[in-house]
Amino acid sequence: MSSNFIKAFGGAHLYPITDQHLSGLSHAEQVVLLINCGAAVIQLREKLDPPAKFFRQADLAVQVARDLGAKIIINDRVDIALAVKADGVHLGQEDLPPDAKALREFLKALNALPEIDEKLGSSVIAGRARPGG
Repeated sequence: MSSNFIKAFGGAHLYPITDQHLSGLSHAEQVVLLINCGAAVIQLREKLDPPAKFFRQADLAVQVARDLGAKIIINDRVDIALAVKADGVHLGQEDLPPDAKALREFLKALNALPEIDEKLGSSVIAGRARPGG
């Protein structure tokens, strides 16, 4: 991970990724366990469930994370990241063109910084606090 990514998330070095089909736990349940193990930033990954189901799961996980002081990154789904007001979205090289309208709006709304990890060939769009807010 680059130093800008680490700075954007308060120095987090642990970056767990949830998968409810592998773990047998909901995303929210995993978020609680991961935060209790020291995670400050968690990525929600969902490849199998329909978007509406993932939206409901992500919304609950974001609420839980906020209550416990952690940040949530949504894997692949800019639309869901926007809808649940996640702290960022992870996009792989094949996921979405970087000039897509939703991505631009997301960056503008969050005053965000795209952080590209060349080794992984992916981008993490991380929200930054606005001045005075």
